[in-house]
Amino acid sequence: MKSKCLIRQIILMGCFLISVVANICYANDIVNSSNDRDADLIIEQDVSSIFGSHEEDFQKLWNELEEISLPLESPFPILPYSEMSPGFIKIPDNLIPFFEVDYFYAHMIAKLPPIGNNKIFLLAVTEVSGESLLFLGSISNSIRLLNIQSVRDYSHEGVHGVLGKRYKISEEYKIIISEYFSPYSGSVQGDGLIKKEKYTINSKGEFLLIQ
Repeated sequence: MKSKCLIRQIILMGCFLISVVANICYANDIVNSSNDRDADLIIEQDVSSIFGSHEEDFQKLWNELEEISLPLESPFPILPYSEMSPGFIKIPDNLIPFFEVDYFYAHMIAKLPPIGNNKIFLLAVTEVSGESLLFLGSISNSIRLLNIQSVRDYSHEGVHGVLGKRYKISEEYKIIISEYFSPYSGSVQGDGLIKKEKYTINSKGEFLLIQ
């Protein structure tokens, strides 16, 4: 009888130890998983992979920029950006190729408040035809650009006018881009809104369209 009780106690003790070991392993898995996520959050992006041997030149340019505070919105009337524009600096020739967009030539940049490790900026560019555009950009492990302001001549159903984009950026980086058509002729009234899009920027520096 005593031997049966002893065997039962040994079995119960064994089950208890197995349970303790299993709980310890499970807890370690949770801690390790949490540490992995935390490590992902504090990883600093290596922009040297973007600018290569020009990394020092870019950092020098970035450090010279004074941060423009939010909120921001398009001025009226919309004017081309120049070296006289508050917060903007001309991009050095050796860095311009990193910011060129299709047929547009980058020439002015301004710094905005960062999002985590992502550098956020405004980029003023000029088209071959002379038209000026403004992009909102982010730098993380790549450079991303979103066209937020433009003005160009346009004809719509026989009416000549201006096709443009205006923007509003809140302190939380809620971005509203309005596309409009404004006729030249005084006989046609209005500043017609064509469409309005809303964006935000996530922790990866990506522009997300809000439905």
